[in-house]
Amino acid sequence: MDGLGNLIAKVYPGTSAEDRAMLLTQAHWGRAVPASVARNAMPVRLQHGVLTVHTATAAWANTLQFEAESLLEKLNARRPTAHVKRLDFRVGRLPPMPLPPNPDAAPVEVTPAAELPEDVAKELALIRNDNVRESVAQAIAIGLGSARPKPRDDDGGNKGKPTRD
Repeated sequence: MDGLGNLIAKVYPGTSAEDRAMLLTQAHWGRAVPASVARNAMPVRLQHGVLTVHTATAAWANTLQFEAESLLEKLNARRPTAHVKRLDFRVGRLPPMPLPPNPDAAPVEVTPAAELPEDVAKELALIRNDNVRESVAQAIAIGLGSARPKPRDDDGGNKGKPTRD
């Protein structure tokens, strides 16, 4: 994921190499560990090869300490350049979890790629990394789609409602 490393260096230009390694490690953590672990444990510091991970409870810290070797192997397989030598689990503050998707929410309207404004398409073409370009294009398409006025029904939005003559 060199593309992500380069992007982090551009977005956070004043950060140290260790801080950038920590940001990359956090990005890989959720993919390297089971979902239940990702919901209850989050890396917060990488220093001298020791990754400090905050957990939701003491029970999680204790359980993960027993699984530390396996988790370390999975993390280093996913992010070998982080050089994590040891995991240190401690009870600590976790970031808020995103809300689960609302199944009753109306579907998001997306602007088709062919309908993106020309200036947006030109800027997208400048993004070298295919994955990043596709993600940015999707975000723009959703943003532009939700900004468009919703189509009205043929009867002016009064479908099923009585009208006055």
